[in-house]
Parts: sequence; C-alpha cells; structure tokens
Amino acid sequence: MTVCSGDFAGRVASECREAAFRLLRLQDAISEEIAAQDVSGRMIAELQVLDQVSQTIADLGEVFAKLAVADGEPISLATIALARQKSLRQRLSGQPDLGETDGDELF
Repeated sequence: MTVCSGDFAGRVASECREAAFRLLRLQDAISEEIAAQDVSGRMIAELQVLDQVSQTIADLGEVFAKLAVADGEPISLATIALARQKSLRQRLSGQPDLGETDGDELF
C-alpha cells in the first residue's frame, strides 16, 4: 500500500501547522504560569504537550530524511513507520485521528 505524495505532503503540512499551534499555546501557558509563579497541574499537562510537539517534529524529520532520497516515488507505509508515534503514523496514513496515544511515549 502507498499514499499519494501530494496527499502526504498536505498531511505533513497540516501536522506542522498543528505542531506550531500547540507550541504557541504552550508558550502562552508557560508565560501565564511564570507570571503567577505557580506550577500547577495545568502546567504539567502543558509540558507534556511540549514533549508531544518535540516528538512530532523529530518524527517528521526522520520521515523527511527518507523522502529526500525517495526520488518522487509514492510514499510507502515503511516510510511512514519511521514516525515513532502511533497517532502520528495514523494521521499521516490518512486514518481518522481517534486521539489515541497508545504507543506514544510521554515523560
């Protein structure tokens, strides 16, 4: 099974936009917490988001490294499997995002 490269590129762009949005939210939350000088459960949850964003960016880097030598061929599931996060692999494959993080490692 393969995924059309145009569709795949759109999904990657969507992942990058979502990661950027989540990072912006995290920055806002950190700013608010630092201003209040209070570390809360909310802050810990937002720090976990930072870990997810970091993993996503790292995984996308691995996928793009593979694509750099793919010479425009269709995207194989083996290439998508370079992403360590199950939820990211599902989204890049075009499967519905069920919000599952089973297999995604969080600190």
